Amino acid sequence: MHYKTFIPGVPAPQGSKRTYGKRVIEDNPRTKPWRETMRKHHLKTSQAVGAPLIVGAFQASLRFVFTEPKSGALFQGTLDPIHAVKPDLDKLTRAVMDSLTSGGIIEDDARCNRLEAVKEYGDNPGVHIHLTQIWSERKR
Repeated sequence: MHYKTFIPGVPAPQGSKRTYGKRVIEDNPRTKPWRETMRKHHLKTSQAVGAPLIVGAFQASLRFVFTEPKSGALFQGTLDPIHAVKPDLDKLTRAVMDSLTSGGIIEDDARCNRLEAVKEYGDNPGVHIHLTQIWSERKR
């Protein structure tokens, strides 16, 4: 089973949370709307085929695309700019994996056996997601 999709928008990292009394607040105000956009996108698919789409172990490939800053991007001896600035890749990944769970695509992000993630510049910002279910037979 495969799940392949693109979610347009500016990816937002899921960072730390703070508590004020009984309220829990995200450090980044863009996180909640971005996670909700992704969740709604996933729900359309999971409701159409029955949730969760991928059960058990899976591999994930995530490609985050950002527009190049007006001030220019970092070049390291290549013709293509390198996205080696904030937001942190691990925090971007956390937001996507949580949205896949809440959107009904996967049963639990702890089932991810392999994760590949990359940040790059491009004309169409968003995140490309490709999940592959892992089928393995136990040898006795």
